[in-house]
Order: sequence, then C-alpha cells, then structure tokens
Amino acid sequence: SLLKTEALITDLETAEMIKYASNSFLATEISFINMISRLCEKVGADVEMVSKGMKLDKRIGGKAFLSAGLGCGGSCFPKDVSALISIFNDNDVKCDILDVAEKINKEQRYFFIEKIKNVLGDLKDKKISIFGLSFKPETDDIRESPALDIAQVLIDAGSVVMGYDPVARDNVARVMPEIVFVDSIDDACRESDAVIIATEWDVFKNYDWSR
Repeated sequence: SLLKTEALITDLETAEMIKYASNSFLATEISFINMISRLCEKVGADVEMVSKGMKLDKRIGGKAFLSAGLGCGGSCFPKDVSALISIFNDNDVKCDILDVAEKINKEQRYFFIEKIKNVLGDLKDKKISIFGLSFKPETDDIRESPALDIAQVLIDAGSVVMGYDPVARDNVARVMPEIVFVDSIDDACRESDAVIIATEWDVFKNYDWSR
C-alpha cells in the first residue's frame, strides 16, 4: 500500500531554507551532545545514558541526533551548515549558534586525538588502526569523513595508520595511499598500539572485543 505523507507547498526561497535549516539543526544537535560528552568526562557522567535520558523526553524524542562521537561528516551536514552561515552573513544577520556548532564539529576529531596522546604519549612510530573509514555506516562515501581527518593527523605525527572498512577501502586508497589496509580485525588489533572505531558498522558493534 502507498504510504501517506504530508505535502508542503512553498516558494523556492522557503523550500531552500527548510533544507538548510533542517540539516543545520541536526548538525547542531550532534555538536551539542559532543560538548556534553566532554563535560561528562570531567564530572564522571555517562554520556550514553544522558543521551538516552534526553530522548525519553517527548519534546526531544527517540530519533534525535544525540549520539556523541567524532562529529558529523558526509556531503550534507557540513556543507549545509557552512552554506547557511554564508546566507546569514550575506544578509547581515548574526548567528553565533551555527558558528559555534561548526567550530565544535571541526574540533571534535582533534579533541579525540588528544585523548589518544594522553594514553600513548608521542605518536611517532606508533601503529594505530582505524576501523570504519566512511563518514557513516552502510556506505562507501568518504566525503568529510572524520576518520580520514584523524588518519591524516596521525600520519603527519609519524604514526603508521592501518585501516579497515567493509566497503570504503577502494575509495580511501585513491585519496590516502599512506594508509595500510588490513583484511582481519584480529590481525590489526594484535599489531596495534591503539584501535579507533570511527564508524558504527554492525561488524564492529557485534565483534567480540574480549578477544
């Protein structure tokens, strides 16, 4: 049977603004929960439980983009936030909230690198595996992938970066040939000083990490 949905008829300017505003709002949610995650680490709270509790509030809802991580990537969110900021600036309307959301999103992956440094110290000659190289699971799309930003910083610091992704390997190899690709999660773990799970593929969620 055909699904019923609501159609909204608008002028072109409004339709464009709906698209930019929606994606920017979702990206802002991601930046918000990532800042909450930083605070949770300081005060000893569990950000996953905070997120779960927030989603129980019906004004927020279970589908809210409140999963802390490395920040958003892909072809839509970063681009649309940047575009909406430009529209604000072009029309002399100040919008600090989007400026901050964009800044937090860019910083988040580097904040994570600092966590690695706190454990490993000097990153030179360290072997670090990154599991998941696409910007989100179920795709080979690597545009604006936080994993690749992290990989580049590690490579520039002198680390040997090994990569594993269910489908994005060929796309990554074309743009970052410095990454050493592995075929086995077990082998990568055995050879690594650290492992970064950068994308929530089911293969990583369901893997027996006690091994």
